[in-house]
This record gives sequence, C-alpha cells and structure tokens, in this order.
Amino acid sequence: MIPAEEYRRLQTLVQVGYAINSSLEVDAVLDLVLEHGMHALDAEAGTFWLLDGERLTPRAVRGPRAEAMRQAHLRSGEGLVGQTVVLRSGLLVHDVRRYPLWASHVDAATGYRTRTLLCVPLEAGHQVLGALQFVNKRQRRRFDNEDLQLAMALARQAALALANSLLFEQTQRVHEGLIRSLIAAVEAWDPCTAGHSQRVSQLCAVLADHVGLVREARRQAEWAGLLHDVGKLGILPLLLRKHGRLNARETRQVREHARLGADMIARLNAGLMLQPVGDAVRHHHERFDGTGYPDGLRNQAIPLLARIVAIADAYDAMTSDRPYHTAEPAEIALHEIEAESGRQFDPDLARAFIAAGRAGRLALEPLPMPPAVTRTPAAAHSAP
Repeated sequence: MIPAEEYRRLQTLVQVGYAINSSLEVDAVLDLVLEHGMHALDAEAGTFWLLDGERLTPRAVRGPRAEAMRQAHLRSGEGLVGQTVVLRSGLLVHDVRRYPLWASHVDAATGYRTRTLLCVPLEAGHQVLGALQFVNKRQRRRFDNEDLQLAMALARQAALALANSLLFEQTQRVHEGLIRSLIAAVEAWDPCTAGHSQRVSQLCAVLADHVGLVREARRQAEWAGLLHDVGKLGILPLLLRKHGRLNARETRQVREHARLGADMIARLNAGLMLQPVGDAVRHHHERFDGTGYPDGLRNQAIPLLARIVAIADAYDAMTSDRPYHTAEPAEIALHEIEAESGRQFDPDLARAFIAAGRAGRLALEPLPMPPAVTRTPAAAHSAP
C-alpha cells in the first residue's frame, strides 16, 4: 500500500499534468503549478522566475506580498535563484541568512521575510527558462529532500508546458503583427473605411463579452472583426470608392471579398488557430434567413463568429460616414438591427447587441471621413 504522503505527492503530479495539458495560456499554466505545488509542499509562497536575456523577473507569484514581489527582479546568477539558473541545480536552503549569496534586497523591497527556500531550475531540452521557487514551509518547518524531488518533478512538467506556451505566445504575436499589417493595407486600399475594421473588432469583443464567450473565442471574434474586409485587397479600388449604386456585375465583383478574404487567411498557414476566423470572414455576409452570400447558409449553420461580425459590421457601417451616406444616430442603427432580427441577423445575438447598446457599451468614436458625402436612408449592411 502506498503511504499517504507519497500518494498525495503522486496525486499532485497527476493533477498538475492534467491542468497543464488543459491550457496553452502561460499565466494560467504557471498559476496552476504554483497552486498545486504550494499545497503539496505546505509552502507559504511560490514564484516562477522567467529568464529574459540576463534578467530574471517574476511571471507568476502566489502568497503574502505577491503584488510587491511582482516588481522584483534579479540578474542571471544573482541570489540563490540566479545560482539555480546558472548551475542548473536545485537548492534546498534551511536558513537563507547563512548564505552570502542570498539576495536580501528582495525581502527589503517587498517587506516579506524569507526563512527557508526551495528552488529548482526550469529546463526544456538544453534551454533554461528560469526557476521555480517555494518559500517558507508552514509552521516553521523545513523543506526536505522529498520536497526537493517533488519540486523538481513539478518543474519538469512546468518547463515543457512553459516552452510550448511561450512558443504559442510568440506565434500569436507573429500572427497579430501580420493581421495589423493586413488591416493597414486594407485601409490604404480603401481609405473611405479608415478605422472601420478596428471599430468592428471592438464591437465584436463587446458582443462576445455580452454573450459570455470564453477568452480564446473572444480573441477570435476580435480577429474576425479586424479581418472581415481583408478580401477587399482583391477588389478594384474604383469599385470600393464608387459613390453611386453598383450594377449587377460590379456587385458580384465586390461580393467576392468574402471568399477572397477567407482564402487569404488560409494562406497565413496558422493551422487551426485562425480557421474559425477564416470561416467568419467567408460568411459574415450570410443572412439568418438564408438569402445572404457566398453560400446561402441560414440559421445556426452560419458560424457563430460570422453572426457576431455581421451585426458589428452593420452597426458600424450605419453609424459611420461613408461616401454614399452620412452616419446615423446609434439609436436608429439599433432599431434597424432590431427590425432585421431573424431575417438578416441572429435574433439572440441581435437582442444581446441591442441590450449592450442601450447599456452604453457601444460608445465608440467614429473616425472622421471626407466631407463630401450625401445622405441616404439607413441600411443594415456595409457592402453589397
């Protein structure tokens, strides 16, 4: 029979492994490891120190004086944490005051008193990412070798997850940079809609929050709002800037922007990360009653993100000046969305958007447009 203490430690490792595999968010991963590790080791506090060049900074902190601790930093090699990183070896210190290398200035800055300390390196392959530190065993007890072994096992799990998460973050930043560049290109191609993509993105985020989408889905909604018109890069500018009505052939050409945009996003080679965004871009001109384009989808067959973008896009089009109409007041635009609920728009999302609007959550400042505009009646669409 496994002793109770050993069983508890094994259970901690299993729980941490499950928690790590359930998230790619760096801070969520680190916080979960600290939570489970502090519980298993009966530690007062814990810190993940991440190495950035020659500097160690706290990325996740739990315990007393956590907020103050987040402002601390060490040089690589400084203090016991720094030595852990340089030597790539765990340290078990029963009384930090007996160690000349102890960085006492961190305690002085935070107002916290460290007595005993356990610190292990975070290693992924040949790379040292930082260190995992636990401080002050409760009831003035000391950490022991079994605690050190458990901390090292936790660090191994965390380091692999951390490496994956940091790579994910880096990839996200690259894609966000590409997205911003594409939006800048769209606005240079079609200056009449300057700021439109950013405002639609903000409106998508508001609606996503209002209907309770999880963090990743909310981010995808923002990206879908930013990218919904990227396909206009494949449309002749003279059609995009035309002041009068488009004829049937011109309308067909402009409508191609939805398909072209989805194709562009697919070529970003972002795997599954941007697939929902590409689907939203392709289908943001579908109508809930099935009369939209490009595929005539209806009801729930239209992707959720596309249904969100459709409302945000229409609202911003109505409340912004364009070459073919002046901006309508927000209340008129909301009334138009209400009138088109169940026909053009998902009725549940329309109700949520209207509620957000009447609660004052849609107060975005439209960017100024060229003065030469003519007034036409409101229309709950932003493109043919």
